[in-house]
Amino acid sequence: GIKAKHTTIAIPLYPDWSSEQGLTTLNDPNPTIASCGTSSYNVLAYQNSSNSNVYYRYQNNNGSWNSTPINLTGMVPGQSQSQNPTICGMPSDGSVHVACTRYTFVNGYPANPMTFYTKNSIANGQWPSQYWMLGTDQIIPTLTALASNKIDILYYSSNSIYKTRFNGSSWNAPTLVAFNSGYPSTSIGYSTAKYVYSGLLGGSP
Repeated sequence: GIKAKHTTIAIPLYPDWSSEQGLTTLNDPNPTIASCGTSSYNVLAYQNSSNSNVYYRYQNNNGSWNSTPINLTGMVPGQSQSQNPTICGMPSDGSVHVACTRYTFVNGYPANPMTFYTKNSIANGQWPSQYWMLGTDQIIPTLTALASNKIDILYYSSNSIYKTRFNGSSWNAPTLVAFNSGYPSTSIGYSTAKYVYSGLLGGSP
């Protein structure tokens, strides 16, 4: 299962780490963790191995984790499975943002990958029944909040990396970041996200 440790010392000479905590009892993969801006919470998302949904937990500033994981992608109607979650917190207001790859089922097999996105206004609040799908044939999303109160998502589609931005009310049209590339990763910036990705040359990594 997924385990966690934390320290209250920012740059320790001798780290004062807490004891290891077990957060799940199953072989859950793909944990992703982030700080939640002004709210003093850490936030975690991961893929559940038994039902292939993305779950969410938050950590209070005293180190304890909320006792009941929240099934985020289970709020969406229809048979599906979700993979590769990514999470971030907005630095200005403490809101939480999650994206992942969500598959529907065609003839019993996962198909039509698309980027699922949802948000919560505060780390320990109730997740609303709202979500956005950013089109089809999109996998391995990675997202970050910007200091300018916007969200950038990078994802892989058709052997290329694309980026789209949520400006608070709608998503911008996707723009090509890099052709013949994969596995994007992004980090916070003021008005523009910083990102890296793997480049492919001649069809090989």
